[in-house]
Amino acid sequence: MHPAPASITLAPAQSTITAAAKPGSSLEQLIGEIVAQAVAVIAVGLDERANGGLRPKTKLTGGDLIAQLYALREACAGELDFDATAREYGKRAIAAHYAAAKRELPDAPQGELTDVMLDEMVKWPLDILAGVVRSQLN
Repeated sequence: MHPAPASITLAPAQSTITAAAKPGSSLEQLIGEIVAQAVAVIAVGLDERANGGLRPKTKLTGGDLIAQLYALREACAGELDFDATAREYGKRAIAAHYAAAKRELPDAPQGELTDVMLDEMVKWPLDILAGVVRSQLN
């Protein structure tokens, strides 16, 4: 069994309204942070699925994050390219969390986080979101 990364806590995701009200946080940063959180929850879910089954709390948290991304996408319609913003700022947020984890866990194996890896990770929640968007169009 592979333990979940120490930096991931599965708790109900903070609402976008509360998160948006934080001083100094831009809309783009908020979108990126929610993408990064969704990536982390999806990674935990993949590990759980490979080791006995997806826990309801993980599924609920992931669904909440995708719902937040959907709400932000709808709120930003016509104002910015949501997908490009989510990719760019999601990759930035993941890289920042990875750098922080490396500092906090200096004895852990240190691997390189490449652009190819970041592209793949941000694709996970954005593919799920695209499916939700398609389902809402029908």
